[in-house]
Amino acid sequence: MIRKGEEKDKLRYNLISFEGITQVAQVATFGAFKHGENDWRVGNDDHGPLKASQALDALLRHLTHLLEGKTLVDIDSGLLITGHIAWNALALCEILTQRPELNDLKEVLCVK
Repeated sequence: MIRKGEEKDKLRYNLISFEGITQVAQVATFGAFKHGENDWRVGNDDHGPLKASQALDALLRHLTHLLEGKTLVDIDSGLLITGHIAWNALALCEILTQRPELNDLKEVLCVK
């Protein structure tokens, strides 16, 4: 609800869960140590940058583990699986809005 006197177009970052942000930061930090800083954005000698289908696949894989009750903690990182889900969702947001050349969802998902 917008309070009287507040601007409707102001983004309200205070409404975002700080615990959620912390979980995403933990996953990002783990990934930076494991793969290299910003490796997902720029790639390395072994692979290119993260594509939309890869982010979606990882998001769905972690979400499926959560929904099936397999685990709340990622085996590889030891971090909450919800942080991995959120990190992949944010990566997918960036790819779809900022990196259209990495959006391979039409080819992979066979959508129009």
